[in-house]
Amino acid sequence: MLEKEGVYDLTKQSALILTLECIGTFLLTVLYQSCTELLDPLAFALGVLCITVMSVKSTGAHYNPAITVVFLCKAKQRVSSRWLGIGYIIFQFAGALFGAMFYLLMHNNSVGVEVNDPKHWP
Repeated sequence: MLEKEGVYDLTKQSALILTLECIGTFLLTVLYQSCTELLDPLAFALGVLCITVMSVKSTGAHYNPAITVVFLCKAKQRVSSRWLGIGYIIFQFAGALFGAMFYLLMHNNSVGVEVNDPKHWP
């Protein structure tokens, strides 16, 4: 019974970590796109600082699959942390995709794509 509770707690904690990583990558993507449009590097740096402080203790605040791969390649990693690292990469890509889609939906006129225009539908 104790082993099942330990696995449940590990799964619950991993889900929370992966969700925070996805949200952080989402926010980073939207922030980057917004600050690129405004040409304000100071706002981007302060935004990255806030996002990093938000989850550095719980997730490590990787927000970039390249950084996650470097941590995966370290010699003293356990098998479970390798699977968690693969989850990190999947959730980072998902967060970036959702962030880009959110930005495009919020700023559809500035990029020249009409979302409700039938000629852009597949």
